[in-house]
Amino acid sequence: MKKIHLSWILMILGLLAVAQPNRGEDRKKIESMKVAYLTEQLSLSPAEAEKFWPVYNEFSKSTKRMRQDGMKRVFGPLKDGKTMSDEESGQLLSEYIYHVKEMQAAELKLINDLKNILPAAKIIKLRMAEEGFKRRMMYRLRGGDRRGRN
Repeated sequence: MKKIHLSWILMILGLLAVAQPNRGEDRKKIESMKVAYLTEQLSLSPAEAEKFWPVYNEFSKSTKRMRQDGMKRVFGPLKDGKTMSDEESGQLLSEYIYHVKEMQAAELKLINDLKNILPAAKIIKLRMAEEGFKRRMMYRLRGGDRRGRN
């Protein structure tokens, strides 16, 4: 019963966030959909959700920042279309390897932090739920949710 109440509260909060007109409206809508989807898929209790979301949100913020910075560092020089020497290419490859390790370290930190909050089965389900959410969003982007339209 509490799980149902939490899901409804999260969906209502998501709808309220969507109703606020601003430049990040689509981003907020997607984030609220993700919160509802992950909460449902993981069957988070209110106590688990209270502890889980701050940890997960911090992970999301830090990895978003890492991705943006890493992409600029690694792929920024390639945008100009200039040819690079082997030495320059090697340096970019080293930057990319560092970026990948940084992302992996963040995910390992998340897993270790979640060990104190969730049972192991829910931590494993989290990764599956994240992939399921991505697939759902890609399906929608491709127009797969146009029910009844030709």
